[in-house]
Amino acid sequence: MLALAGAGCGSTKRAPVATARVGPLQVTSSGCAVSSNSAHPHPIAATCTFVLSDGRRFRCNGVAQLHSTPSPSALERARGCVALTPLAVTPKTRAVIAAIDAARMCMTRKGLRVSGGPVFPQQSPTSPDGELIVGNGHGGAFVAFYTDASRAARLEPEVRQNTRGSAAQVERRGAVTVVWIHRPASGLRDAVLSCAFA
Repeated sequence: MLALAGAGCGSTKRAPVATARVGPLQVTSSGCAVSSNSAHPHPIAATCTFVLSDGRRFRCNGVAQLHSTPSPSALERARGCVALTPLAVTPKTRAVIAAIDAARMCMTRKGLRVSGGPVFPQQSPTSPDGELIVGNGHGGAFVAFYTDASRAARLEPEVRQNTRGSAAQVERRGAVTVVWIHRPASGLRDAVLSCAFA
């Protein structure tokens, strides 16, 4: 299947970034390292790094971070979190974030359940720049967003290869690729595509 938005800290370029952002501030990725020992089989310490949609990063200590993703405001206030050097947010990344925000609002207005967001920093050269997981209880799709149409076109064969042998179907227009988990009902397909390809 299509590689979904993953969690990880990455070792991407560290550069100052303006705090101006598109859409609501959100946690776009996270990654945790856990330590334990033979005397304590359960995790006894965790360090997690969270990346926000404006490029800011926070490193937090505490196993509780493994169970949920805190809000940006909680990260800013938490005693166990320290701010790291922010990542650079390029104009192309801002455009992807704006497209994801617009698609999410459109789908939510149509009564669809939507999760996911930007993949920032990127987890691999073939991962999308953002992804929404969409459903209505009777089927769903992964909607992958890329920085430009040429990148989406270049990665489309791999997406199709990854879905071969399953019931999934792939549709792409411009910089957006939609992977249907099952053949969608026409109403669901129309609702998702009208928002994703807007």
